Amino acid sequence: MEASTSSTFLGQRRYTAAEHVKHAAAWAEQVRRYRAGEADALSPIFTGLGVIRKMGRAGDAAGYFPRLAAQLEPLEFVLADQRRITPAERWALEQAHTAVAETNSHTARRIGQRVYVISGGDGRELPLDARLPISEFDPIQQSELLITYPLQGGIR
Repeated sequence: MEASTSSTFLGQRRYTAAEHVKHAAAWAEQVRRYRAGEADALSPIFTGLGVIRKMGRAGDAAGYFPRLAAQLEPLEFVLADQRRITPAERWALEQAHTAVAETNSHTARRIGQRVYVISGGDGRELPLDARLPISEFDPIQQSELLITYPLQGGIR
């Protein structure tokens, strides 16, 4: 099958359709276990879950990504070390990065799509005037993201 990826994120790899399905299922199980209170559901370098909400997509669909603690070493070294994170965790980080990158593409921005940080790295909700559009995904500084889409249709 054809492999796919949209942009590079710390050496983002290409996944086949079967790999996407496999990693999505494994990540969904890790998320389920973590949300059920299993402390060891995520690799130790992660501090919890971040969320990306897509407004206007099937009831504001949410996707989760693993949140990283501030690291003393470069993030690319952490993510490249397969002994420290699972393939599903790396896949989830790459999917979150891709969602932000695609929303910040020239075409998406031209039609009004934006990504906003709702909660910062400490998990506290930001005041409305501090919720500015972002251009880069950062799993250390961001814990809740909102992707907006322009309104379509309506009364003429």
